[in-house]
Amino acid sequence: MWSQELKLPSQPGPVQWRHFIDHYVMAPWHAEGDNLVRALVRPDGDPVVTFSHNVGSVEAPDLRVVIYADSDLHETAVEWVVDALGEALGLMDDVTEFYDVVVPADRILTTAAAYGLQDARLRISPD
Repeated sequence: MWSQELKLPSQPGPVQWRHFIDHYVMAPWHAEGDNLVRALVRPDGDPVVTFSHNVGSVEAPDLRVVIYADSDLHETAVEWVVDALGEALGLMDDVTEFYDVVVPADRILTTAAAYGLQDARLRISPD
């Protein structure tokens, strides 16, 4: 069994990791403690299992992933996993203006932000 922990791409603005864990875990994602767990099938057809977590804070996120595979992954396969998770978790999206400008101007969004939406990001499927 091969494994490696890597830093996920830097993300613009804050990241509300608890929102992912507490409110937005749907199959095939799975929550284990503070980790979002996801099995992925790489383009070469081989599976990997990922455990993503935040070792930083909302304002200064430091997102990491531990990748598990049956055999050693080449650098390009590791890059694919990191890129797929970064996109799937919305880490490339700059949500700063949305939360600084749009949310305060809308009373429904302001209320939602007060109940855990603030600094959340939308996820997509990596496959």
